[in-house]
Amino acid sequence: MVVFAELDRLGRNKDDIDREWNEFIKRGIDIVVLDMPILDTTKYQDDLGKLLMNMAKDLLSYMAEQDRKRILERQRQGIEIAKKEGKYKSSEKFYHPDSPNTNHRAKYHRIIQLLNEGKPITHIAQEVEVSRNTVYRIIQENKYP
Repeated sequence: MVVFAELDRLGRNKDDIDREWNEFIKRGIDIVVLDMPILDTTKYQDDLGKLLMNMAKDLLSYMAEQDRKRILERQRQGIEIAKKEGKYKSSEKFYHPDSPNTNHRAKYHRIIQLLNEGKPITHIAQEVEVSRNTVYRIIQENKYP
């Protein structure tokens, strides 16, 4: 059995929550969500119970996704205001072509080389010993397809 304080601990959006929920169910693992007693697979085994539980899960996961979107929008607005006021300083990027650190600069160029060779993201991250997010950031900055 897996116990969660809140349903949104399963994922950041409705699809993530559904995917994780279904994976637990497929493996035969019961789920209990403490803040929503109807989301307890140990109690509701009949067809009506499962129907109501799934409806509640879908509604609550939708609400969690909308809440996350609101939070991100407010964060974006706050950053925008802070930038206009000159108060926002983004974090310095370690891996870029002009990095003062020669090791970071070399890793950046190696990532670019591996991307040009068509290597998978995970392979690049492991070989260069950086996070996948770093590779994705470099892809986005360089407008790779």
